[in-house]
Amino acid sequence: MMYPVSSRTLSFCSIALAGMLSLTACGEATAPSDEAAAPDETLLEGVDLDDSGDADALRTLNSELFGHQGNPYFSRTLATGAEFHATNGMRMGPDGNLYVASVLSRAIFVVNPNSGQVLERLGTEVGVESPDDLDFGPDGSLYWTSFLTGEVGRLTPDGVKQTVAQLTPGVNAIAFSPDGRLFATIVFMGDALYELDPEGIDPPRLVGSGYGGLNGMQFGPDGNLYGPLWFAGSVVRVDIETGDATTVLTGLEVPAAVKFNSQGILHVVDQMAGQVIALDLATGASSVVVQVADAGADNLDFDAHDNIYLTNSHDGWVRRVLPNGKTRSLVKEGMVAPGGVAVIPYQGRTSVFIGDGLSIKGYDALRGWQVAEAHAVIGVSNLAAPISATNDDGRMLTTSWFANVVQVWDPAVHDVVESHGDFATPLNAVRYQGDLVVAELTTHRVVRRPAGTTQTIPMAGVAVPTGLATDGDALWVADWATGNVLRIAEAGQALASPVLVASGLAQPEGMTVDRDGTLLVVETGSDQLTRIDPTTGAKTVVKTDLDVGLAGPAGMPPTYIFNGVDVGPCGVIYISNDTGNRIDTLMPTDFSSLMCIIGSYF
Repeated sequence: MMYPVSSRTLSFCSIALAGMLSLTACGEATAPSDEAAAPDETLLEGVDLDDSGDADALRTLNSELFGHQGNPYFSRTLATGAEFHATNGMRMGPDGNLYVASVLSRAIFVVNPNSGQVLERLGTEVGVESPDDLDFGPDGSLYWTSFLTGEVGRLTPDGVKQTVAQLTPGVNAIAFSPDGRLFATIVFMGDALYELDPEGIDPPRLVGSGYGGLNGMQFGPDGNLYGPLWFAGSVVRVDIETGDATTVLTGLEVPAAVKFNSQGILHVVDQMAGQVIALDLATGASSVVVQVADAGADNLDFDAHDNIYLTNSHDGWVRRVLPNGKTRSLVKEGMVAPGGVAVIPYQGRTSVFIGDGLSIKGYDALRGWQVAEAHAVIGVSNLAAPISATNDDGRMLTTSWFANVVQVWDPAVHDVVESHGDFATPLNAVRYQGDLVVAELTTHRVVRRPAGTTQTIPMAGVAVPTGLATDGDALWVADWATGNVLRIAEAGQALASPVLVASGLAQPEGMTVDRDGTLLVVETGSDQLTRIDPTTGAKTVVKTDLDVGLAGPAGMPPTYIFNGVDVGPCGVIYISNDTGNRIDTLMPTDFSSLMCIIGSYF
């Protein structure tokens, strides 16, 4: 979806005022007095400040500066995201509440369908792990599929956790038949339908395979199993004895889940089209009953009054569909897994783009408004699950360990313009003197691909290579496992042996070069941003109290969701917080930087 940029006109007087206030604050910042000045509203009297978002942002900026005198930076939250780290499968529980699965949150959330209040979080502490879909058994037990680990789990009404089956990663949809039989599917990392013993005694029975991505499914009032085929754009009825599938609806883009209302009408959510389509199985008639503005809708369910509820894995939705077809948000929406950060120009303004797991999101660097979003529909879209990101001359260089791909996304055309699928679990990438440099987890090394080739040339062995940074001459890498930062190349050439620059960092991830040539590193093990002098190795803490280091399940890359950092053209530092679902900024308080910020917007 393309987001419009609002008008941004300011009078000459307002620009001068902003500069004057910036000068006052910065002068006091370098030599603070005992009596700090306070914001003076009378300074704005008679000044022609318009009502644009930029004017409001400058008013706020000028006011905040007075409270940060004597500090080289002041910290702000540029943008906040969703309440959950994505929302996936959903069921209306026997208690009348919504049960919402979230793979990345590693939890099931119990949500009041009227108020949106989160009543309970069922996470790893009770045995729930990376749940993608869920259903309730005849005895009221909660069953779920663990997409990242392959487990099918059960939580009994009295709180006892049980592993019902251990399938492969990619276990996805789950559904009970009217007579209490349990079925689950594998999607994306396989393509199969299994029958499982709800008690976990008998081994799984393979019902069928090769469907084309049998996703969120449900038994209909006729006792048959119905489900969408993600890759085939259709809905099928499956014979659970033979595994044979019969098509009942075609012409969809990427159907993700089906559910029946109390009238026996099948409803299917189309993730790519952003639609809910109703199908009368008796007549074959179908119609679009819900149209949302963007892609990402993942699942749906009904309450006792046939109100529709939707989830959205890309933006963390839990929404209720109103009688007029519009939707009402029950929980906070937005970024769900902010990873790598790239500060790049977009529509004439400085913007902050992040890899957000299943999308790329862009935010205005001054106001924090979302200005762009590109969706990654698994296995279908050109864009594939962007996790890390770096600035590639005005484009985003992204990596995804989940999709095992390195890509370049160009905001000018809103599409992928370069893609490499042959690296070994890429955790990060950077452009170095025109060549592609990639941090590979599986091989424990940093490799180089000369421009225009498919070669892979080893540069350095690193236990868990994460942050990559270059000033155009030297190339540095951070090692998550050892806490070391190493220089591995100079003047375009790999060094014979890596040179230790700094040690003792706590699980470093994102890294970039600041304007003064120092390195900025996100330490996820200590929730801080650290500055390193690449010549002396001296370390200085720049910011504490980050909310980073979201942990993944066993077997996942230790970085899980990558925490990134980048620096804008005026010296503003932007940091992603994966645990906190937010972007922090550190704005320099020196006069030249602030005048640069003002001048870059007007």
